[in-house]
Amino acid sequence: NVNETGFPEPTPYAGNKRVFMAEHFYDVDHPQRRELHRNYIRKCLDNFADKGSVIHFISEEFTGPYHFVAFWLDEIIAWEKENNNQVLVALSCTKDVQDSILDNPRYAEVIDAIDIKYWYMDGNGKSFAPDGGLNLSPRQFERIMKPAPASWESVYDMVSEYRSAYPDKAVVYSASRYPELAWGAFMAGASICNLPAGLPEKFLQDATKMSPIGQNGIYMMSNPDLGYILYPSEKAEIDLRSLKSGEYKAQYLDVKTGEPVGKVFRIKAGEVFRHTKEYVLWLYR
Repeated sequence: NVNETGFPEPTPYAGNKRVFMAEHFYDVDHPQRRELHRNYIRKCLDNFADKGSVIHFISEEFTGPYHFVAFWLDEIIAWEKENNNQVLVALSCTKDVQDSILDNPRYAEVIDAIDIKYWYMDGNGKSFAPDGGLNLSPRQFERIMKPAPASWESVYDMVSEYRSAYPDKAVVYSASRYPELAWGAFMAGASICNLPAGLPEKFLQDATKMSPIGQNGIYMMSNPDLGYILYPSEKAEIDLRSLKSGEYKAQYLDVKTGEPVGKVFRIKAGEVFRHTKEYVLWLYR
């Protein structure tokens, strides 16, 4: 190898099929590979040092071990200190590694976003959460474990759990059925959701200042000074009895397109409005 990685040659195959190279690749005690990893991490940071909107992830399809994620974060911490520059960092890995990193105060402080991508709760309430460092990609784990798809409610619950546990961090949902279940992630407070393109700009602006409220089958975003977003469900309602005066403009939005449906109407303070239609209901001032 031109980089003198020290990898065994030829590549060791098991049964002429599977490759077990993860232990070698993630071995940060190996002097050549440690320096190659270190240089690559720092090169990525250098490349985007003046791009404040770039979010750094460790890799795509990453199922590596805890110690390598810790090594990656250690290099980021050192680089930030040396360059007096803070970067945005997303934690995207298997659930066991993700939770262990977040339980470590040194590393948790560096994390800006938690990406739920390589684990999830399926629609039957079962966990698909393979461990890290087992020489298998996410696709291989799925073929072996055969998890059921996630549901709207399971996505909402996953995001809500991590938003509640780590309120200072953004949560991104990128796992099973993430494009089509974006509303479930959004209503729980997730970031970078694949919402319909037709949503009004004011809706999106107001939503960034709202907090999720999910209870008894009601899925709602709320900021009484701005308004409410209510997702359709069997028990959907907005209780405005705590407000003594005023009113909100109300608009139905198509769940698939995001575009307004029908005319704007008004809902007054002091009443309970029961939402029985199949659209998203948006209240705004």
